[in-house]
Amino acid sequence: MGSTDMLTGLIYLSISILMWSLTPSLIAMDKARYNSFTANGLRALLAGLIMFPFTARVILLDPYRYLVAGAVIGVTGILIGDSLYILSIRRLGPGLAVITCYTYVVTTQLLKQLIEPGAGIYVTLLAALLAIAGVYIVVRRQVTVLTMNKTGLLAALFTNISWAVWSLLSWIYIRQMGLDVLALTTTRLIIPGLILLAYSSRIYPLRELLTEAPRRLKFTMITGVTGYIIGGTTYLESMRYLNVAQTTIATSLVPVLNQLISSKVTGKEITMEEVAGTILVGASIALSTLYGG
Repeated sequence: MGSTDMLTGLIYLSISILMWSLTPSLIAMDKARYNSFTANGLRALLAGLIMFPFTARVILLDPYRYLVAGAVIGVTGILIGDSLYILSIRRLGPGLAVITCYTYVVTTQLLKQLIEPGAGIYVTLLAALLAIAGVYIVVRRQVTVLTMNKTGLLAALFTNISWAVWSLLSWIYIRQMGLDVLALTTTRLIIPGLILLAYSSRIYPLRELLTEAPRRLKFTMITGVTGYIIGGTTYLESMRYLNVAQTTIATSLVPVLNQLISSKVTGKEITMEEVAGTILVGASIALSTLYGG
């Protein structure tokens, strides 16, 4: 991989990490409380419909591949992974949920080794463990025994596995099969969005879901643009230039940056633990990028 490709990939990756770091703070600004699957489905559907006019031509040239690929990574990444992540935060609290879910970076490295064995596994595993240690240091004060909840733990574990599968499959579709990132992003948003809309219509009136709910969840809807369109697209684009091991390890910076942003917004002082955790995650990214292959 050339230095130009690496730099391009890191720029795309940096944009996605920044956008994803803003998502929890934006969602928290909504006062209305809807089912986590409903809120996630509405923002995904909105984002997909915004993108569709710009990508319809590419999708229609090969509808089977884009619909199948979009369904697979949409179900694993959004319908299961992202929705259960929101549920785990609600049941466990942000501390334990973040630590459990973000160990997906280790799960991803192990799954990738089964698909594509390589000598760099020891470096990438070390980098992944450093990243998890950094995340733990940043959020550990939020973890208490009282947050232990069976449903929340199961949701976090399924999130972990779903995100790992989503990352690997996305990398295969983009890097090895050469699918168009914008077209793939569109179908991966619309398909789970429609599924979750159908599910939500059994709980809430359809008219409310299509009119009142988006207005009451306006900041969540904004994250459909910032998190799914901008963040998701740039993350997938980075996979053209970087290894899936490198991209997933870098996402450990998301909860760390979110914590720093939250501290800044609420007027709290940034602690030494937050600084130390950020340095560890930064070191893990550098290690995986330079020596992880």
